[in-house]
Amino acid sequence: MKTMTYEVDGAIARITLNRPERGNGITLDLPVELSACIEKADLDSGVHVIALSGNGKEAVDWGLAIECAPPDRLDERFENLLGRIARMPINQLVMMKLLVNQTIHAAGLQPTQILGTVFDGIARHTREGYQFQHRAAEVGFKQAVQERDAPFGDYGASTYKG
Repeated sequence: MKTMTYEVDGAIARITLNRPERGNGITLDLPVELSACIEKADLDSGVHVIALSGNGKEAVDWGLAIECAPPDRLDERFENLLGRIARMPINQLVMMKLLVNQTIHAAGLQPTQILGTVFDGIARHTREGYQFQHRAAEVGFKQAVQERDAPFGDYGASTYKG
């Protein structure tokens, strides 16, 4: 794999983004490799939990935040929670996942995503949308985005310091 590593440690499948020199940024390979790793873990009946992390000093671990550990104890706390989850029976893990997914669904995430897709489609077919497409074809996408977003302070040099 080009963007990550995968290993199983007991009941824990560890997927580690492994491009620290680029801040573990998303590439075209990353979603494909991540999907393959998740499928591999899902098909392994011995895996109870998947730990997603990133190599590098600026790597970010994403998850359902239930507490905030001090920075110097974050890794220790992460491992502790992984161990607790890994000891749970599979049927209880499935029920907990369904409960979390239902809570997110009830909060409106899915309708919000659908509405965002509709708005994106509408925006692409407006005068401004067509002007942006034309400008991007003339000067390139990156330059067109810079011109579009610069007045708002949203576009600039990368803040990655790696």
